Parts: sequence; structure tokens; C-alpha cells
Amino acid sequence: MLKAQLLRDKVFITRITSAILLSILLIFIDAGTPDASEKVALQLAWKHQFQFAGYYAALHKGYYKQAGLEVTLVEGGQGKFAREEVLSGRAQYGVAGAELLLHRRDGNSFVVLAPIFQHSPSVLLVRRDAGISTIQDLIGKRVMLLPGKKDADILAAFLNEGVPLEAFHRLDQTYRLDDLIERRTDAVSAYVTNEPWQLLQQGLSRQLSLPGQMGLIFTVTACLPRKSKSGSTPGGCSRF
Repeated sequence: MLKAQLLRDKVFITRITSAILLSILLIFIDAGTPDASEKVALQLAWKHQFQFAGYYAALHKGYYKQAGLEVTLVEGGQGKFAREEVLSGRAQYGVAGAELLLHRRDGNSFVVLAPIFQHSPSVLLVRRDAGISTIQDLIGKRVMLLPGKKDADILAAFLNEGVPLEAFHRLDQTYRLDDLIERRTDAVSAYVTNEPWQLLQQGLSRQLSLPGQMGLIFTVTACLPRKSKSGSTPGGCSRF
């Protein structure tokens, strides 16, 4: 049953990759149309950094205010994910990854508003002295990933390369590069914009495995606001 589910996920991921899969999505769950005075929260995917510069600019230049929205940018962090924050109602919008397409397929009423990155920033980091040069070399190894489907693009890369997800030992992400440096894991998921630089600052070599180098190019998609049961499109979506 597990293998059948993995096969279905592989087929689904392969199909959507060529059409609408992207690595960073702006998400929205239909909760009605906010009025001009309504406050909304945008849950960021991680701690404040340049990745979210467009939102900072929109806030400080008054673009949200001009659209009739009072927006609060909520910092992310360890164990705090946009999907769960939006589903709970603590945030109305969120920044998340390609896993949302899998969750949408499974019944979550998310809407893709805009692509932020046009190619996946996800990478796998390994020690260069570990003798790991391809994704196949991770068979039987320890791989530290985010929980569930949150590293969907990396999971897709494994499947695309013919490596079943049960072929490696999956560890929970600890957000500590020391686990890789001190060999408590053989590979760790990361962002090309963050952790590689941290390793370089320590004078350590690193090796990256990029989904884009494995035939998975995460492309741009259009704004796809979800229609309500009455057939109307939520106005707050386009304003945001």
C-alpha cells in the first residue's frame, strides 16, 4: 500500500512539475472577502530575511494600505509553518512551498496567488569527504528533512531519480548544521540562500544537490483565486 501511494505521489508530482509546480508559493485560504478596514496577517516561511523583501517594500511603501489592507508580517521559525497557521485562522495568507499542491489535491482549500521564486532554492547539503556525489549515493544513508510533505521538491527529486523514499533513513529536521558537520546525519535539506553560506563562514566545503539539476524545473504559475460556493471570486485575494 505504501509503495502504491508513493507511486501515485510520483505520478502526480511529475505531472504538475511540467505545468504549475513551483518552489515558493503565496497561499490563501478562502475565508470570505475582507473589507477595507480588516486586518490580515501574512505568515512568512522563515525568520525575517531578504527572501521576503517584496513584502517589506509593499508594507513600507504603503501599497497594502492603498489596497485597503492592514497587513502584519508574522515571522516564521522552527516548527511554525504557513500551512498550519492559515488553516488554523491565525493567518489569512502565507508563504510556503510546492507541498501545497499535494495538500490541495488532498482536500485543503488553498489558492496559489503568486510565484515568488521561479526556481526551487531547496538543496541537499552533504560533507564533501562523505563520498556522496549523487542522490543515489544516499540510499541507505541518513537524510534530515522537514516533516511530512514540506520538502516536496526534494522528495520529488528522489522519486525522479528512481530512489524510493523508503530507501534512505529519514530524520526529522533539527535546523542545526552541527548535525551534518559532526556526522549525525549524512545529508540535510537546506536553502541555497542560507546554510551553504554558513558552512563557508566556517571554512567547510559543501556539496549541493539541486532539484533543478535532476530534471525538475519549478516554473512560474498564475494567480489562481478559489471561487466561493456562490461562484464569486474573493476580492481580497486580488487586492493582496
